[in-house]
Amino acid sequence: MKSNQLTFKMTDVKGQIQNIVTMSKEQFKEVDFNYRCKNETVNGYVSQAALYQVIVNLIKNSVEAISEQEFPTIDIELFVENEQINIDVIDNGFGITASDFESVFQPFYSSKESSGLGLAFCKKIIIEHRGCIKIINSNSKGTHIRVSLPQFEYSMAVNV
Repeated sequence: MKSNQLTFKMTDVKGQIQNIVTMSKEQFKEVDFNYRCKNETVNGYVSQAALYQVIVNLIKNSVEAISEQEFPTIDIELFVENEQINIDVIDNGFGITASDFESVFQPFYSSKESSGLGLAFCKKIIIEHRGCIKIINSNSKGTHIRVSLPQFEYSMAVNV
């Protein structure tokens, strides 16, 4: 996971997330996607390409976790609080055990037959944004992951 220089600029994060959800609805027709933004506009100083990769990866992980569910659902919520952009990805999948909450963000850790690089890559990108990614809650009824990013170039870094 080499470090690439990210290009940051003010971006319409609300529109970007909406586009990702629209694309995901087309790709994963069996999944019920619900997108909600609590703010009229959400602009942020981010790397648009890197943020895209993070959100797509979180959705892909959620789709894999809900593949066995009768009614697979992914909720994506976006809101700004105190110059901090929060993106919640909530699924109704099989969940992550509490003892694995930190491990899932380590390179090569996986409970599936995959490389185990997806969430580690997401964490690296979010740290480069001076933000954090964490599991808010997870159990046998699903997982709630939150990505938090400073909204502006000179906003305080997000507390981990």
